[in-house]
Amino acid sequence: MKALVNAYPNTLQAYHWASLHAHHTDKDNDSAIKYAQQLIAMNPEIGPIYNTTGYIYLDRKEMMKARTAFEDYIAYSANEANPYDSMADYYMANKEYEKAAVFYEKAVVMGMSSAAERAKKAKEMITASVKEN
Repeated sequence: MKALVNAYPNTLQAYHWASLHAHHTDKDNDSAIKYAQQLIAMNPEIGPIYNTTGYIYLDRKEMMKARTAFEDYIAYSANEANPYDSMADYYMANKEYEKAAVFYEKAVVMGMSSAAERAKKAKEMITASVKEN
């Protein structure tokens, strides 16, 4: 991926692909974040890069950074369902099940039918946590 970015230093997609590849294929989150930050510096309004960075920060258990990344994803891609689904994943990881359910349901309303099962799971977790207390 370094060769791709070096060959196309002004191409936004090169940094996005490099970040995705580093995260998913190489499992190199340090490089993934570096490429993502370079892309954001070039154009901070590309919403999907915040999705990538959000999940990297979740993997690292850097919860505040993950939340900020997902909030930015929503800000730049507010008319898409995936940012809400991703924010719901953040809330699930943070055991904030009520908020997760709200965001999953928003994703469903926006057309992501696959989020319905995750909304159901979040609601089950709410019920389970009430029973525990």
